Formats: sequence, structure tokens, C-alpha cells
Amino acid sequence: MSAASAVARPRLDPASFPSMGPGQLRPGRDNDAIDGLVPQAVITARETAHVVATIEEARAKKLAVVPSGGGTLLHVGAVPRAYDIRLSMTAIGNIVEENPEDMTVTCQAGVSLSRLQRSLAKQGQRLAIDAAREDRASIGGIVAANATGGLRHGFGLPRDLVLGATAIDGCGREIVAGGRVVKNVAGYDLVRLFAGSWGGLAILTELTLRTHPLPAAAATLVFEFVSASELDAARSRLAGAQLSLSAIDFTVDTTEAMPLWILVVRIEGTEEEVGWQGDAVCALVGRQPADAAEEWESPAHVDDGHGTSVRVAAAPQDIVGVVRDVCAKWKQSAASQGGQAAIRIAGHLGAGIARFHLAGAEAGEADTASAALITATAVGGLVRGRVIERAPAQLKALYDVWGPPPASIGLMRAIKRRFDPDDVLSPGRYVGGL
Repeated sequence: MSAASAVARPRLDPASFPSMGPGQLRPGRDNDAIDGLVPQAVITARETAHVVATIEEARAKKLAVVPSGGGTLLHVGAVPRAYDIRLSMTAIGNIVEENPEDMTVTCQAGVSLSRLQRSLAKQGQRLAIDAAREDRASIGGIVAANATGGLRHGFGLPRDLVLGATAIDGCGREIVAGGRVVKNVAGYDLVRLFAGSWGGLAILTELTLRTHPLPAAAATLVFEFVSASELDAARSRLAGAQLSLSAIDFTVDTTEAMPLWILVVRIEGTEEEVGWQGDAVCALVGRQPADAAEEWESPAHVDDGHGTSVRVAAAPQDIVGVVRDVCAKWKQSAASQGGQAAIRIAGHLGAGIARFHLAGAEAGEADTASAALITATAVGGLVRGRVIERAPAQLKALYDVWGPPPASIGLMRAIKRRFDPDDVLSPGRYVGGL
């Protein structure tokens, strides 16, 4: 039991929620836990008033609230200082308005990405986000985490697609920022502030996002290399070309003694554009693809819901070398300590991001392979940043999972106090213990 869970917490009073119906408030269970902490209660908000009521109860009783959508990213973050209420937003999940002429959609935060994509597809449109587990991932959670997949190369991050947002802050105040049309830039900075704040400033309830047309044609080209240097050479040539690629991802097949370095390129456009860009990619890479498909799924989603996951960031021109070096360090360290866990490696070449995932570590049990991976990915040299996205709680407690606080941490703390002065929203989970 952690120190946080050993401290007696104030108790939530169910009588404080007279407007909630059956099934909206239940005791927390083991599958609601974050880093071993089980919340007192899980509240399912069905309307914005329920979010406000939850925040007011939390402020009055000094309780901690962690908002959640599909729960696909609840493992990311430091061990919470406290975790009393899991506030589920999945029942606030309507698609409010689709405007195909304006290329926008307005939806409530709890709608899943897959449902939103199916609805947009009827209008020949899509949201250019390829987050993991899109059947469960809510659009509010995706924006709060600013999480996507390889399409970030061609379309940017989720925060780049958000035009407007409505949210409830840590004081229970409703905040409306931005607008519903592409040309409206009022409140833009506030929208960008909430996107990527991991629910620590406010709970998103409604979003207006920019959409894109479904491509008339598309191709995913897969190239295989026997060495990291060959992959890096191909990356360098593609980076220097004037091609509008939707994604440039990579993965490493470590199942054999000699790892296979794999480049995955996504091309979209008209039939003619896909054809000539595909030829150009093959010419730059210097070979024909080992595989090709019309479908797309970013290989960078390596986390399988268990074990240990670490994300590192480097300059794009350094990321392949970083991966090679981390692999060498991890293998050497793990072997010396008897670790034999299989590792999955993938990432985004254009953004300079790589993910390492060990599936062998059981939840709550630190193991030598996980510790070796965390050691091998330490910030320094070419590694500019590291986030320990998933790890046993014992290991998380030993590290700053977000890495060293940035120089702007003082400003970040001031912003946190402005929106959440009582520290009720996800306390301790974000950068610098925010």
C-alpha cells in the first residue's frame, strides 16, 4: 500500500448528488485503480450539471477527482497524490453538429473516436486523428492528452484541430473558448492550453474540431531494412524531399536474433497523387516495398495494456540512432540481470519520437527488465525528453515519470492555481507534481 492510500481520506457523501439517477454513482473497484489506488466512488456524468456537482463536492470535502473517457490513457502520469473519485465522461457523448461545408464537427467529450469517424464518413469526411484503441478512446480524452498516431506528421496534433472547447474548471466554472468555424481564432490560446493538460486544469465537456475530407485513394507502404543505418538513410532522403506524406512511422522487429528495421509510409490523395508519390517514395528509399495495403494503422501504438512503456524524444535526425543505442544498453543491462522480456519498439520518424514497450512486467511488480529499460532511456546526450507512460507503481515512485520540470514550471504552477486553486483535478499526476 502506498503512502497516499495509507492516509485516511475525507469521505464522499452520496446524498450530495440528489439529481443523479440509478447507476450513476457506485463504489470504486479494482479495475478503476490507478497505480494501485482504488477510488472511493465512480461517478458517471450524464450532463454538465453532474460534472459541476462533482467538482463542488470535491472542493467542499477536499476530494481528488480524476476525469476519464474510455480509460485508454489512465495509466499515463505520476502516481496520484490522492484519487477519490473517477469521473466518467462516456455518457456525455452526443455528436452535436456536423458542418461538412465548413469542415467542422461539434461533439460532446465522451463520444468515442470510432463512432465520430463513422458519422463523419457518411459525409465523406474524417477527423485526422489515429489514436490507439479508437473504439474506446473518447474525443475528450484524446484532446486532453493531445494523443494521436502517425497522422501527426501530415495533419498535426489534436490541439491543432481544436477550434473551440467548453470545459468545467477546478472551481466548477464553465469556460467557453474558441468558436465553431475555422476562421474564428478568438480564445485560441485557451483552447490550446486545455489540449494536452491531461485534465489537470479543466474537464472538457464539448469540442469543435476541424475535419478533413476522406482521401480518394491511399496506400501504406512497408519497407524492411537489416540495419538501423539503412533505415536512417531512407528517413533522411524522405525528410529532404518535397512530398506531402501523411505518416512516416517505423517499427523494429526484435523476434529474431538480428532485428529487422521497418519503415512504414502513409500516402493519401487522388489516385494520380498516390501513384506518383508512391513511385517517388520507392525511388528515394531505393527499393520496392515488402508490403503494401490500402488500410492504415499506426505501428507506434505498441502498448498492450500491461507491462512497461517508455516514450523518448529526440531530434528527427537522431531518433534512429537513439533507438539503436537504447536497444544496446537495455540488452546489455537486462542480460546482466537475467532479464529476458520481449520488447516492442516503434515510433514517428518525422517527430523524433520512439516508444519502447515491455509486456513481461506484471502490474505492481517491478522487474529487472523494466528497470533496465528506464535506465537505458535516461535523458541526456541525444535523448531530449522521456516519459514513463506505463510502469509498475513501485518503479513510477522512484522516477519523475515526465522527466525534469521545464524552466516554465513556475508559470505552469500559477496557471494551475488559477484554474484549480483547491487542487481537486488529478493532483500530482502531471509535470512537476502538478
